[in-house]
Amino acid sequence: MKIEGKVTSISGIQTFGTTDTKKQSILVTELTEKYPNSLYIDFLGEENVNKLNGISEGDVVSVEFNTGTNQKDDRVFNNIKGRRVDKLKESDDVL
Repeated sequence: MKIEGKVTSISGIQTFGTTDTKKQSILVTELTEKYPNSLYIDFLGEENVNKLNGISEGDVVSVEFNTGTNQKDDRVFNNIKGRRVDKLKESDDVL
């Protein structure tokens, strides 16, 4: 799956688990005129976190991602995991 839009937020790098797995997330909002969608996309693992180097808030990006679902007890959680990010425009170019 793929979304193109403006990066409206970037989280700090988090480290968790016994293997010190790294995680960083971005919020991408589509640049449609009416009813834009937003997705909070996680990048897991050092290799994927490094893909966010050079990405800043305000940049227009294209993000390829996978979705998944986990169930724990009676709760269901959706996961959106980024696998590729390409910068389309620098934040200074965005109106």
